[in-house]
Amino acid sequence: MDFELSSEQRMLGEQIRKLMDRLATPDYVRRLDREAAYPYELYKAWIDMGLLRMPFPEAHGGLGGSVLDMAIIAEELARKSFDFFTAYGASVFCGLNILRNGTPEQCERYLPKLLAGELRMCVSMSEPDAGSDTGAMRSTARRDGARWLINGQKLWSTGAGAHDTLINVYVKTDISAHYREGMSLFLVDNDAPGVELRKLDMLAGAASGPMKSSSTTWRSGTIGWWVGSTADSTACSRACRSNASPRPPATAARRRRRSTSPSTMPRPASNSDARSERSRRLPTCWPICRPRSMPAGS
Repeated sequence: MDFELSSEQRMLGEQIRKLMDRLATPDYVRRLDREAAYPYELYKAWIDMGLLRMPFPEAHGGLGGSVLDMAIIAEELARKSFDFFTAYGASVFCGLNILRNGTPEQCERYLPKLLAGELRMCVSMSEPDAGSDTGAMRSTARRDGARWLINGQKLWSTGAGAHDTLINVYVKTDISAHYREGMSLFLVDNDAPGVELRKLDMLAGAASGPMKSSSTTWRSGTIGWWVGSTADSTACSRACRSNASPRPPATAARRRRRSTSPSTMPRPASNSDARSERSRRLPTCWPICRPRSMPAGS
């Protein structure tokens, strides 16, 4: 593969650098850090420059950019502060998730607004008892007629407090499945009834603002939307695995170890169960996709 940048790509990097030097001055970055503010001015400039359109296909209003184009954007935004790329990357990641796993109607509904800057997106996955071990999450969603009721609590919902943000929340929809399975993805407006956002104090994190510091509690009554057809049993698997790192194929020995490992057994109840029961009256939402199964080795 040729990693040499084209003249157009070098020009892209130069334009972004000039933009960031003009807007993201040291005083601006310090103010965001001091006030824990979201970089709304920068985000609008990225929209005007068409940066959010870069990885999306032209058929959906994008620019059909390459991985190298995205690497250039990431490098130039993060040069001033990694939090700036976090604000950009969350919307891009979630938008591509809808593109790959949503229905044509859902793509038509959300992508134009996302690329026009009319809405932002963020990921809500980590919990008090579930970080890198995503399968340990305890937040749940259950069907209630035509709706889904979500119950639980999330931490580190980067960007959840920004204006016009659609939260992409991952929850368990099949609690009888192995703890690495039965997870689904939902979309919920951050200002919907039943959603409670709480600012968490951070030791560090420039320009984090309402980004890296949100504790989100979901209570009954919130209405959201799902991405993907309810008839597509693999959609959620694709959605949830889109950010997972590749795993080597399991060997026979590894399969035998897993079959007898305590990790394959149902997890015992913990002290957090009582806390979870008190806090998990989550919103009514539409699922992004059907219950999914992660690879046994993930």
